[in-house]
Amino acid sequence: MKIIAYARCSTNETRQSTERQVEAFRKWEQENGIKIDEIVEEYATGKNFDRVKYQRIKEELQKDDVLIVKELDRFGRSMDLIKNEWNYFMSKGVRIIVLDMPLISSDLKGNKTLDMKFIANLVFEVLCYSAEKEREKLSQRTREALAVKKSQGVKLGRPSTYSEEIINAAMEDFKNGMKLREISLKYNVSIDRVSVWKRERGITLKERV
Repeated sequence: MKIIAYARCSTNETRQSTERQVEAFRKWEQENGIKIDEIVEEYATGKNFDRVKYQRIKEELQKDDVLIVKELDRFGRSMDLIKNEWNYFMSKGVRIIVLDMPLISSDLKGNKTLDMKFIANLVFEVLCYSAEKEREKLSQRTREALAVKKSQGVKLGRPSTYSEEIINAAMEDFKNGMKLREISLKYNVSIDRVSVWKRERGITLKERV
């Protein structure tokens, strides 16, 4: 039986370090008196499963081997995709242990009854459903908040890197007959950017390239 623990974070920033997950794996070793064969750390997005180290784990683990993660979302963000991965490992006979969710975790000693397995599957489905609903609610709240800000006249999107002085000066040049290309060269901005400034200020003069 081979035991692999998988720790994933989206970036390699300190605040998202895998250290917390690795510490949890070491604690599990001590509490159970079982040595983990390998702890795999990967810094990759949770949007999909196209990850080099994760795919290597999928190929390597066989029947009765064990995959340990600290939390269910260490697999990824999408609950539908997580369910597919979960079912893949189950079909291979690989046991999955989720440290923060012992009720859905496999039993290393094989002591789980049929009823216990059934309950674990139900809990897993409920967790997936709850996580997906929470994500939908978060997206809805975000859209509503953005709509309120827009209705209040708050300018959304990435803030401009150009000062109001530069923009106003460029628009004055445009009103005075300067061509877009000339403005672009003078202020070191793209022609498209100059056109955006023009539209934002409601200037209806015909553009001269």
